[in-house]
Amino acid sequence: MGKFEKNQLVNMIAVGKVTPRSVRLWMRSDVPGKHRIEIKPYNRKEPRVTVTTTIPRNRSTDYTHSVLYPNDFPDGKPLRPSSRYNYRIVRVSDGTPLGEGRFAVETVEPCFAPAPGQVLACYRGRFLLGGGVISIAGD
Repeated sequence: MGKFEKNQLVNMIAVGKVTPRSVRLWMRSDVPGKHRIEIKPYNRKEPRVTVTTTIPRNRSTDYTHSVLYPNDFPDGKPLRPSSRYNYRIVRVSDGTPLGEGRFAVETVEPCFAPAPGQVLACYRGRFLLGGGVISIAGD
């Protein structure tokens, strides 16, 4: 048995393709069954949107599954461009969290250059490194 076969990655999540209106979330669990996925806008007072999905018992899929937001969420609304969202995935049977994270939604139209008066914020992961207000050179 090889090194990677022995140390399989389980109970993990990943963000797939993010568009200005949708996101694909991938998950892997160590067991099949029902899992709850929650998405909530970051720093906005909007309710969390939740869906429960079932990872099939077919072991050939290695219990990997994906959902597309908002299509797979009954109450899902399209994402807002230029926004950030939190997500969390929990195994329903025992409440075990598979993980959580954050993703950013890009603008609908490409943004070619920052403009004076816009705020710049630089992050490393979830930590703010610094920021400021953009001005014209020499101001």
